[in-house]
Amino acid sequence: MIVPKVRDAKKMRVLIGQTGNSQRAFSCKLGISEMHLSRILNENSTPSVMLANKIATALGKEVTDLFEIKVRETAKRIRR
Repeated sequence: MIVPKVRDAKKMRVLIGQTGNSQRAFSCKLGISEMHLSRILNENSTPSVMLANKIATALGKEVTDLFEIKVRETAKRIRR
């Protein structure tokens, strides 16, 4: 499983402000709730790869500029 982790939340907040949007307006542009964006910025939630890419694109950055990409192994299901 690929898990994007915010590199620098403070920098991301600055970039959001530089777009001329509030966090609320920016989250609306992304199609997510303001609470979800807040949880991502406070590192209480990790975005999907697709959402991380959407955030980076909206900020004019590469996803790896804003997110550290980690690969986390998942437990394999045993079929019975």
